[in-house]
Amino acid sequence: MPYENLPDWLKSQVWQELETIEEKENEQYITSVEQIGIANGYSKGLIQLVII
Repeated sequence: MPYENLPDWLKSQVWQELETIEEKENEQYITSVEQIGIANGYSKGLIQLVII
């Protein structure tokens, strides 16, 4: 079930849990869009390395 389809009270609970985990683990959440951007940047770097 996509996040957007959750009821507001559950969205709030999910965010509270994520914040708790981030504080406990001292990690930041990376969105899927950010993950794709990182992967694309990594791929471009590898291609440039091979070309050089």
